[in-house]
Amino acid sequence: MTTELGTFSVNIEDRTVEGILLPFGETSRLSMSKTEPIYFSADAVSLPADASVVTLNREHDQFSPVGRAIVLEKRDEGVYAKFAIARTPEGDEFLTKEYPAGRFKKLSAEILGIVRDTADKARAVAGKITGAALTTEGAFESAALFSADGSGETVSSYESKSAYADGSEYSDKTETTEEEEDLGDGHKRITRTTVTVTEVKQPVQQATENGDPVGVATVPATLAASAANLITPAGELNEPAARDIFALITKVREGDREAENMLAALTDIKLTGAGALPANGLIQPKWLGEVYAAAAYNRRYIPLIATGDITAITEMGFSVSTNSPEPVQAWAGNKAELPSSGGSTAAISSVFQKWGWAADIAREFFDIPGNEQFVAAFLRLVANSYKRVTDKWLLQQLVGASTLVAPDAYPTAGNPAYPAAVGMLIQGIDTVSSDPIDGTPTFAVVNAAAWKQLIYSPKDALPEYINLNFGIQDGTGLAGKVQVVKGDIGIASTPAVLVGARDAAHYNELGGASPLNLDALDIARGGIDKSVIGYSQYMTDYAPALVKIGVADA
Repeated sequence: MTTELGTFSVNIEDRTVEGILLPFGETSRLSMSKTEPIYFSADAVSLPADASVVTLNREHDQFSPVGRAIVLEKRDEGVYAKFAIARTPEGDEFLTKEYPAGRFKKLSAEILGIVRDTADKARAVAGKITGAALTTEGAFESAALFSADGSGETVSSYESKSAYADGSEYSDKTETTEEEEDLGDGHKRITRTTVTVTEVKQPVQQATENGDPVGVATVPATLAASAANLITPAGELNEPAARDIFALITKVREGDREAENMLAALTDIKLTGAGALPANGLIQPKWLGEVYAAAAYNRRYIPLIATGDITAITEMGFSVSTNSPEPVQAWAGNKAELPSSGGSTAAISSVFQKWGWAADIAREFFDIPGNEQFVAAFLRLVANSYKRVTDKWLLQQLVGASTLVAPDAYPTAGNPAYPAAVGMLIQGIDTVSSDPIDGTPTFAVVNAAAWKQLIYSPKDALPEYINLNFGIQDGTGLAGKVQVVKGDIGIASTPAVLVGARDAAHYNELGGASPLNLDALDIARGGIDKSVIGYSQYMTDYAPALVKIGVADA
């Protein structure tokens, strides 16, 4: 089942090809770099730990694979390789057509990361086999396919030696023997035996004065230079230099003080500064994205009054009053004339405010994955801004509609620490609910000075019907409670409070969604327009139910 054709031979039955893939000590006819000849030694070439990663192709065309390596090993004459031809149409074509026709004559290695000797450019000092090809003419004269010679036994051997800084030497000798047995009917049994013998040469020993032996470590004189050259120009580990350093580290761990001193002479390899291994920008930070996403603003003041939807730019209404405190009076009866008084009406209209923001944003923020997070974070800030400015605007409307009342002289008997802000709060609640206003106080907004007094007040100093809102949550739904929040009510130098009833005013916004978020394409300039549009509508329904207790700033 083995057919020979010139220098080329293949085992058709086993669908295998074997031969010297890369000869040692032989100068190439056409170098791997296409510029200069090159030759390799056993120490200068490295093999993958798993031979199957090396693919066999045709004429170095990686898109034309026909097999995969099953054996890669170093022998005296070079790197020996054995390939299994794939059971594919391409593999079948090679065995049945291309091979019998004599199309391919040589094996050719594909080598990555070739490093040349600086003194002898033709000598390779490093390189790794990553692939192989069937070619009409190989890079090396003696790199050719071959098969067993028919004797029934093939023996291969490979020997490697290593010397370390402490004087020790290691040698590995591997021998592989194949026994072939003909089972008849075209079947064969092949038994492969591989034996590896390792020899260790201990470092030279010498005796001290007391007769105890001590090891002598022979460290290269240029140890610092060796450390500096741990990485080759190709970016790979310089194994001889690394072995010297690793041997020293091992001896230091065993307590060898001399080795510790030698190790101290190594060149520093640091993160930054002189001797830094990574170049600037190579060590990457961990990406956290948006570090702090501001919490969504919850309105403090708008929920204190009635709210609704905008249906027109302006709301109109009227209020009615009499020209006497109470139009209904006592009547004598018995056909006596009834008491009478006149009245008047006043027109009431709403206040309308428009809000907006817009920007023309480069479309790269939306087109490229990962960029939109920046715009999304900024748009959240815009949404928060709308809630915040409209909320504060509503508070200023309430302040403008309120009536300023001077603080009373509050009782202090039995409670000398009674804070003024508590008295103002009670006075405001009492004013809104008293005759003739007859309102139902539901909320209070206090300035910073009053708020500080309130939060430091003992629990027993606050009436049960007062509830301090220490957060910014909606305070509605607290039956029988007056919700107290902090805000700017136009007085800053002294404590002041604004007390009101829920039905004293109302606030409207667009129904469904407010604000409006609008998008448009700026095609000519490659942009996407983003805008936020909103409207606020406010009306004071019953001004007497809005009372501010305090003294205006001077």
